[in-house]
Amino acid sequence: MYTFRNNTSGATKRVGEAAKRLRLLAYCGLVLLGSLLADAHAQQGATTPSKTCTVGDKIPAFSILLNNGQMLTEADLKGTVSILAFFNTGCSDCRRELPHLQKISERFPDVNIICISRAETEESIKSFWTDKQLTLPYSAQPDRQVYDAFGAKGLPKLYLVNKDHVICCTYAERLSKRVLVRQIKKLLYEQ
Repeated sequence: MYTFRNNTSGATKRVGEAAKRLRLLAYCGLVLLGSLLADAHAQQGATTPSKTCTVGDKIPAFSILLNNGQMLTEADLKGTVSILAFFNTGCSDCRRELPHLQKISERFPDVNIICISRAETEESIKSFWTDKQLTLPYSAQPDRQVYDAFGAKGLPKLYLVNKDHVICCTYAERLSKRVLVRQIKKLLYEQ
């Protein structure tokens, strides 16, 4: 006589463990897919910076429309000391630093200070400029194209540029006004 032993509990256990692993794998896949989709949505309209501009680099080529209707390119800055200031009026550090840049522009009228927004509309900038009584020229950039061309990170981001288009200093977040003034004087009066 043959007796059959029921050994289904071991097989059932293995199937149950495999199902758990499969569910975990599916969950991880969904999390990864969601993360990739969220990142793609956040990057929509952004370009990938080719490199981060640092001290000693020449500024990249760009073309922007200023609030006064003038087109400005990097070539227009040749022969002048310039500050290119990236900002967004929703940024608390930017809101604090832009009035200081206004004072610097009044103290050094020979320095071109150009404010370039990162992903912001003309309407919100104009409102802030009016509210703070700023007269600095600005360019409303609805995307991050110019910002990314500089490989900028963080806001506000300032580039102090000499007469030959070479970046002499960069400042992020809280800028040292004393150091900036000293650097401007050095560039203006160097022979």
